[in-house]
Amino acid sequence: MNHRAAVLRYLMIAAFIILFFALLGGGLYLMANKPTGSGPDRVPQMTPDEEIVRTGALLDPNREVRGLWIPSVLNITFPSQAGISADDMRAELDAIVKTAREANLNTLCFQVRPSSDALYQSALFPTSAYLSGKQGEAADGGFDPLAYLCEIAADDTEGEPLAVFAWVNPLRVTSAGQDVSALSADNPAVQHPEWTFTYNQAVYYNAAIPEVRALIAAGVEEICRYYPVAGVIFDDYFYPYPAYDKNNVLMAVPDDAAYAEYGGGFDSIGDFRRDNVNRMVRACYDAVKGVSEYLQFGIAPFGIWQNDNGANGGSDTGGMESYSAIYCDPIAWMEGGYIDFLAPQIYWQFSTKVARYDTLVRWWNAKCDEYDTPMWISHAIFNYESWANPGEMRNQIGFARAELSYRGSLFYGYPQLRDNTGGVTDEIRTSFAEDVLYFDKEQITAAPAEITVTVPYNHFRYDEAGTYLLGQSNPADVLYCNGQAVSRTKSGYFSFYVPLSDGENAFVFTQGGEEYTHTIWKNASPPKSGADDTDDPAASGTETAEVAPVLTGASPAALTAVSWRDGLTVSVTANAGAAVTAQLGEEQLVLSPGEVRADGTAVYSGVLPLKVPPAGDVLPLGELTFRSVFGEHALTLAGGEIHAMGDGAVIGVAVTENSTELKVSPTSWYYDDYIPTTAGMTVSAYEISGGFAKILLAGNTAYLDVDGIAVTETLPVGLASFGTLTTEQRGDETCLVIPATQNVPVNCIKEDKTFRVTLYRGYTDADTASLSENPILSDVSFVNGGEEEGAYTVYTFTLHERDRFYGFRVLYEDGRIVIALRNPMEADLTADKPLSGRTVVLDAGHGGSDTGTLTPGTHNTLNEKDCNLAIVLALAPKLEALGAEVILLRGDDSTVDIYSRMDAIDAIAPDFLLSIHQNSMPQNTDISHVRGVVGLYWTESGRSLADCVAGEIALSLGRLKRDTTKQRLAMLRNYKFPSALIEVGFVTSAEEFETLAAPGGIELTAAAIADGVLRWFETQQTGK
Repeated sequence: MNHRAAVLRYLMIAAFIILFFALLGGGLYLMANKPTGSGPDRVPQMTPDEEIVRTGALLDPNREVRGLWIPSVLNITFPSQAGISADDMRAELDAIVKTAREANLNTLCFQVRPSSDALYQSALFPTSAYLSGKQGEAADGGFDPLAYLCEIAADDTEGEPLAVFAWVNPLRVTSAGQDVSALSADNPAVQHPEWTFTYNQAVYYNAAIPEVRALIAAGVEEICRYYPVAGVIFDDYFYPYPAYDKNNVLMAVPDDAAYAEYGGGFDSIGDFRRDNVNRMVRACYDAVKGVSEYLQFGIAPFGIWQNDNGANGGSDTGGMESYSAIYCDPIAWMEGGYIDFLAPQIYWQFSTKVARYDTLVRWWNAKCDEYDTPMWISHAIFNYESWANPGEMRNQIGFARAELSYRGSLFYGYPQLRDNTGGVTDEIRTSFAEDVLYFDKEQITAAPAEITVTVPYNHFRYDEAGTYLLGQSNPADVLYCNGQAVSRTKSGYFSFYVPLSDGENAFVFTQGGEEYTHTIWKNASPPKSGADDTDDPAASGTETAEVAPVLTGASPAALTAVSWRDGLTVSVTANAGAAVTAQLGEEQLVLSPGEVRADGTAVYSGVLPLKVPPAGDVLPLGELTFRSVFGEHALTLAGGEIHAMGDGAVIGVAVTENSTELKVSPTSWYYDDYIPTTAGMTVSAYEISGGFAKILLAGNTAYLDVDGIAVTETLPVGLASFGTLTTEQRGDETCLVIPATQNVPVNCIKEDKTFRVTLYRGYTDADTASLSENPILSDVSFVNGGEEEGAYTVYTFTLHERDRFYGFRVLYEDGRIVIALRNPMEADLTADKPLSGRTVVLDAGHGGSDTGTLTPGTHNTLNEKDCNLAIVLALAPKLEALGAEVILLRGDDSTVDIYSRMDAIDAIAPDFLLSIHQNSMPQNTDISHVRGVVGLYWTESGRSLADCVAGEIALSLGRLKRDTTKQRLAMLRNYKFPSALIEVGFVTSAEEFETLAAPGGIELTAAAIADGVLRWFETQQTGK
């Protein structure tokens, strides 16, 4: 009979000793029953000195844990089946270690006691049936899986050593439906059936019984004493998961007798059960620390503690509660100080409505911070292929890494990791490409010493259902808001949404003896402070200042040509009481004042009669002028150049400035308008008023900006004639060349795989259009339309690829209209400087007096403008190192208005433009789940650029890549070259702001953008 059997027989004879050992925490029990033997797989007992330096696989407290769960129950992972040879088991463990190392993992959680059994040599539990096929029988050759795994994990010849945690299921004896008669005779559950109960066809140890708790603790101590593990970890199984009978009635746990015997003083059986689990957990913690203070004891509880009921401090979830369903209370373990870490099993997605990943990570982060407990996150990869977002795991890791309490990740689903199911292994590997080091909170010095709420400002008036708060506090101390711990990032940033009630809403923040109250008012105004609240100058004894003479706002102020029949409506702003006149040639009109305004001025207006031109003619009348006499002051102001139009007349105009706007309506957005015109274009207008020349294009009125035109001598301008379209290659451009008798309005629209060119106020009598071989277009057709003033010709081209489109120019040269399309940009991506010859404009959004959106940051004043500039300054040398010429629209904290930026990039005409921004949300948004990188474009040439750059940022920073979106933004409207605006992340997400603002965050972001640019060049060349 082996030693273990002899020991167990002894225990049966002297059962009273067990109770004694239970009271001692199980330590003496184990000393009396330590394993013996000299087989090659037996791990010798360590001496105290050896314990400290065991194998080098103990956890570094400043190192991120990156672990893999290795289940053995039901032969889920190891061994793949019962009864296989020792060599096969070694090979399977070798493969597991290899897979873990290749995924950049550094920790293994090996299930060594799945069901009151052992996958190691134990004096307390029989050998697992999952090894040999029969419980109590040794594995082939006496193979000891735990010893072998510890040995190969510690071997650094194939990579860094891996820490091994012994994963113990403390209370399960059998799984549902398993044959109880198959249990070994020396199984403690067989020898002591009174220690167990049966629930839903499964057998469990009863945690209420002191001997059970002593047995579990002794088993934990045994592992720690005789194997070089980094520690012990329990999973989520404590009391049985709830089950229902055939009538759908909840089955009761059969522990009434134990409650009657041991439950005195408890108000409910639930409190009693939780206390039993607490006692067991504490006994196991003491057992582990009794072996070595360097060993760790942790638990991976079910992801939901309690759902928030408004008073219990639970999470904003709607799933099963571990507190009331399986009677475990991780908060009590942390509060009692008998747990080294928690690894909550948050096996859901960001999109799981009843239990969102981000909601639970933040909740556990706040609780772990409150009790100074490291947080590991247990992630599900076992069903990853069915998840909607292919980047979900990368997003989960990146999000969790920003949190203050986070110290690591554990992954369940070895086959998926091994097979890279859905690309999950690639996501894990790349997420952990860079190490994260963690230090004691007290070592963080960058954060502010005081509590600061940056958004919204204190005493904010906001009449919405709710708002969000952004801010920062010192991460060295726990932060509470109205008594609840606040989830914060490693730098102490926080962001959360709060509902608002009518009246005063006070948010009381406390931290380390400090208190700060931030107030928001809804449907009420903050009380005024100070004795004098009046704005009346007379009340303060000040004298009224002398009123200055005013004459402004001349209308019309620009070139105007209108029918003589309607006269000319004129207006100007002047001092109330002034004598105001309008003069046009010999005609003078006294203007009438309107209502006196608060500033003491009035608008004076009237209608000037116009001279009558002959029918069909246009009569120049000269410049309109205004005169005001106010007291002793006389002022004059020039208006526009005026023309009177005879009946049936049109007026010829010529474009004098490139990029003169041609609008759909006077108030239309640029983005809905025709493309701007080129200098030299001539056209007939039937009226010029309100700052626009009104012309007819294909039967519709269009509006030409008068600031870029002049009246021609030829009245009217006739229709153009277009010749046969051909193509030419000019350097890096494919040019569509159309002979034309005059320069006419042109519009170009790219939609999906179609590029459409419309020439207005003309027609072609060509029979064909010719396309030579080119890298952009594959086919062309054309059609004439309209009559007389509405005549037009439309050419429709088919693109080779939807996204292989890079902008265009419209030229008129030597009697030809030329549409010059940029060809795909070639780059030798194997060269040291693949971007040689390319010009890039980088735009750091906002700047100077324009801060952009406010952020949670306080100590480093990183508002959006600062983040944008920092990224651009880090990105520029990276692109220059790749050979590009880089031009910055701002290189310091200066104010550059949007029109100056647009003028600058139009003059530079770069190969492409990137505008860098940070995202935010309206103040009434619940920002709890808003996150991600957004690539924006307007002209179709920017779509692929925006998509590639946003994708690389998401990949590098572990963020959600939101849909690449077409949006009307001034920096993106230039159609001549690809432009993309990148919203790097949401500053309303403390986690995303942490990633950016943390040391190295700016550099990481800049490197990702540079990679995105290279990726874009790759897609141009490969089409993928």
